Amino acid sequence: MTGTVKMLVPLKFPLAGEKLIEASAGTGKTYTIMILYLRLLLHHGVKAETDNSNTQSKLPKQLTAFHSPLNVKQILVVTFTEAATSELRGRIRTKIAQAKLAFSTGSSKDKEIAQLLNETEPAVYQRYVLQLEANERLMDEASIFTIHGFCQRMLKQNAFESGAFFNIELVESREHSQVLAVRDNWRKHINSLPNELFNTVLKLWKSPEVLLDSLQICLDKKDIEIRSSYLPAGLELLNAQYKTKLQQFKTDWLSAINKCDIVSLLQQIRFKKSSKYSKQDVSGLVNTVTDWAENNADNTIPDELQYFTLSKLLSSKLASADEPRHAIFTQCEAFLTDDLVSHYEKTIKDTLYIDALSFVRKSVFADKINRQELSFNDLLNDMDDALEHEQGEHLAQRIREQYPVAMIDEFQDTDSVQYRIFSRIYKDQPATGWYMIGDPKQAIYAFRGADIFTYINARRIISEHYSLITNWRSSSAMIQAVNQIFEFSTPDNDFAPFIYNKDIPFHKVSPPLKENGQI
Repeated sequence: MTGTVKMLVPLKFPLAGEKLIEASAGTGKTYTIMILYLRLLLHHGVKAETDNSNTQSKLPKQLTAFHSPLNVKQILVVTFTEAATSELRGRIRTKIAQAKLAFSTGSSKDKEIAQLLNETEPAVYQRYVLQLEANERLMDEASIFTIHGFCQRMLKQNAFESGAFFNIELVESREHSQVLAVRDNWRKHINSLPNELFNTVLKLWKSPEVLLDSLQICLDKKDIEIRSSYLPAGLELLNAQYKTKLQQFKTDWLSAINKCDIVSLLQQIRFKKSSKYSKQDVSGLVNTVTDWAENNADNTIPDELQYFTLSKLLSSKLASADEPRHAIFTQCEAFLTDDLVSHYEKTIKDTLYIDALSFVRKSVFADKINRQELSFNDLLNDMDDALEHEQGEHLAQRIREQYPVAMIDEFQDTDSVQYRIFSRIYKDQPATGWYMIGDPKQAIYAFRGADIFTYINARRIISEHYSLITNWRSSSAMIQAVNQIFEFSTPDNDFAPFIYNKDIPFHKVSPPLKENGQI
């Protein structure tokens, strides 16, 4: 369910429920987080009582579902690096200090804080000063974590519900265990292969370490499950069948060469100038394939063989030229397109890859249990498993009570496991707040963990979408130029700026207005 995108006004933003906030670079994402954070500390948007009266705030009561102001320990802010958490903590601390000064003096140069002052009864100012001062002192304990830091705390604090170890040692990676495991797999499952298969494996992976490098993309992704129709033990039969077909074709080729001058035959056909069928080229191609056919020990297929398939010859000749006629051309086509032959190397690769992936996963997991160690990726997977466990809802409830509001910064960098963790805690929980904040255009950056399909899935599920529409960083001319290029597109036309335009549409932004209302 994709909702209509609304313009985000920080002081009017509904604080309850799940919200997706899309913010392009330079549109004030961090500033918005700080203002929302202030509102949660001040209980802004609900009934506000002074110490000695029932005076109410001028804002509607329905903007939040929370019963009392939150403190900095109760507002969970998750971002993706330690540096980002440190910077965010410092900027929120500064904003709290600015707001405290504003409510002490009754004025502020900050536009949103000034509006907050204007929308709050003066009788409440002193109480707000005390609330802000108390939270300023608590900022070192504010719940601003990396995703891994959050998971580690929850697993430790809720060891019974999560089934986690009581004494967990966190390690940066499990590379050492992975190297030992993949070498063990190589010894047991690859070194014992027949020579022909072993040589094929060496073409794919020169060493166990190279194999491990190729496994890394899947190793810690618990959602990735790959299946193969072969088991390693069945590769010997596959290899025998392949060799039979290979030797038969080599025999057919040598027989054809002995009975017919293939070079002369092809010289009678007029080919396109761009093709590789000049007399010199054809002679070289025939010699290469013939040398290969005479070598019974060579089980690889030379690239040059493709030039003798009927389809290649037909596509390379001039339209008015005669068709090449010889049984060997049809035999080449049949041989190279045979399922077993054409998928031989891929079948070996897939089978051994899947076997190695399973072997290394199990070995590393056993080592993790034995050592009672967790890597950063283990933290995510264990948290995900804990929430899926029979005690998962109880764990989610505990977390909601501890953190009634969660803000996920840089949400475009969230993968499927991370999204599932927060979804199980906060989805369809109207008494909590869950704000996912990020730039969808950056969801393509898989190298830093982003998963564009996770973002698209979340965007389809979350019904309330907001966008920051003012770019505070770029010049007016640059903003207008970018809008001019992209705004003519729609999700349904042929000029869409993005491949997944219906899920990640372009939203134009505007430069800030001056006080006189001009750009």
